[in-house]
Amino acid sequence: MSADNQALCELANHLHLTILTYRRAEVDTSWQGEVRGAPFTYLYYIVDGDAVIEHEGDALHLTAGNWYLLPSGCSFRYRCDARMDHVYFHLTLSGVEQLDLLSQCAHPLRLGFGQAPQLMFDCLQGHGDVLSALSVKNFVSRVLLSGLKEHAISLRPRTPSPLILSAVAYINANLSARLTTAEIAEHCFVSRSTLSKHFQSELSVSVQAYLYDTLLSEASRLLLKENRAVLEVSERLGFSDQFYFARRFKAKYGVPPSKYKKIYS
Repeated sequence: MSADNQALCELANHLHLTILTYRRAEVDTSWQGEVRGAPFTYLYYIVDGDAVIEHEGDALHLTAGNWYLLPSGCSFRYRCDARMDHVYFHLTLSGVEQLDLLSQCAHPLRLGFGQAPQLMFDCLQGHGDVLSALSVKNFVSRVLLSGLKEHAISLRPRTPSPLILSAVAYINANLSARLTTAEIAEHCFVSRSTLSKHFQSELSVSVQAYLYDTLLSEASRLLLKENRAVLEVSERLGFSDQFYFARRFKAKYGVPPSKYKKIYS
């Protein structure tokens, strides 16, 4: 007797765990500030020392030997009153609509995964080999799965219509601040009003809001992962000038791109 769950296979194949950053760092009292609408999910393991995350009036104390998840879209303040040695990951878990599913967690979480194995520290010394990369990705997947089960969080995958899938694919293939709703609608062979209606009903955002969220998320990746200059990122993403880009970036993340780069690099 055999069982076939094609829907599960399709969902699994559309899930993408992307690790943007994997580092170990020691911080002191200068580690303080605010994140507004985090562009990706933060996963911390505290090796030694401690720090504090404040979210909507609640304080979450980061202590040695524990894991913490700060989901994308979350706004919080952070500070270290002495020192903290930690390993951190910047990551996204996206589905077909390329929005981070972990944003559904809504607030910071302490994860009861237990102490990190030596493997995690060994892989920090890796040199880009496939086995180390698979080991890290598998390990992060296990931490996330354990944490989601622990907090009874059931992520809700969206099943966008073919129209939304086509529009999202076009936006990502032609990502630019110059891209218009009319151009996207024309590519999808629908009117602007029809496209806008589907975005609002299926993704709960307007076309332009989705476009700019995608643009600024890509900007944060280019600033950190590829170490691009602010002017280069602005021009690459089609902004009219870097000052307008900086204003949009600060409105979303709370700090201008130049400062953002210094804080998170």
